[in-house]
Amino acid sequence: MKTKSKLLTNLVLAAGLVLPQAALAEDLVDATQVDVIASLAAKYGTAEVDVDNTGDPMISGEIDDTHYMVLFYGCENGNNCTTIQYYTGWINPGGIDVDTLNDWNRDRRFSKAYIDAEGDPVIEFDVNLFGGVTETNLYDTFDWWRLVMSEFDEYISVNAADEPSLPPAPPAEREAESDDAPTGTPSSAIGMAQPDGDKVRAKK
Repeated sequence: MKTKSKLLTNLVLAAGLVLPQAALAEDLVDATQVDVIASLAAKYGTAEVDVDNTGDPMISGEIDDTHYMVLFYGCENGNNCTTIQYYTGWINPGGIDVDTLNDWNRDRRFSKAYIDAEGDPVIEFDVNLFGGVTETNLYDTFDWWRLVMSEFDEYISVNAADEPSLPPAPPAEREAESDDAPTGTPSSAIGMAQPDGDKVRAKK
């Protein structure tokens, strides 16, 4: 009788260790679940699912009045993507050069900034979703991206030239937009061009 009682006690204790872990389990999110990722993005602002110039999914979003894109990589004919990249850019107010952005990259872990073909500063944030991550993890990653954009906006403003130079000639995607947009604001606010060249190179 004592043996059976001890066995039952051990089983109850073992169940107590396992059940809480099962109760806390979350479904995993990967880059094939575009709508789920868009729904997480929408918790921080606007988010609209679209298709990029290569036929892959894309999310156009806005957080705290800053426009950005979520680009999908590793896709097969627009499906089964494996990674995503947050992307946004600013009109160069003058004074923002390679050295300025090298300082940014040196001092920060979560992002990569560079000068694009039009001479404007852009920033990217790559996220590997292969195998899936929890929604909590990806939601937190969106919060990191929100913080990165906010800090980059401030960084651009602080390092802008005292007398801003004229911005470089806008690409075709921006020609139809107003030339009166204030410098230092995200280029997406006046029709941000997609990073076609970078996206193609990343897929080779």
